Amino acid sequence: MKSILLVVLAFALGPRATFNANQFINSPSIKAPIFLPGPSTIIDFKAERLSGLRVELSWHTQDEMPGLNFEVERRKGEDESFTGIGKVNCKGKGADALCDYNFIDTNAFDGETYYRLRQKDVQGINYYSIMRTVKGPDKQAFTKPRE
Repeated sequence: MKSILLVVLAFALGPRATFNANQFINSPSIKAPIFLPGPSTIIDFKAERLSGLRVELSWHTQDEMPGLNFEVERRKGEDESFTGIGKVNCKGKGADALCDYNFIDTNAFDGETYYRLRQKDVQGINYYSIMRTVKGPDKQAFTKPRE
């Protein structure tokens, strides 16, 4: 399994990347990237339930290529696959420019919902963010008491 992971990482990171394989696999201090190297560098990705019906996704990028977009994907509970629920156009400000994004999902699902971002480069290769999980709404927290 470790050798497969190394091959995938080496391919994804490309010929410019260097790393000590044993350090990468055995070190608990090394965290997984939010987005494998691709058309944009995502430096933060969050999902937060705002109300019983709304979930906010927010992310920040750097080094974007112009003309691309992010597809927001969602998987509810035990669903087998992710479904695209919306697209957000990249601002494409170029190297070292920071960009902020938000997306609101109307979602009242009682169980856990998983979110990720997908970006396709000009060659048609898909890049995925890490997943974020949001729990279903707390019915008591989001209902107004009757007077």
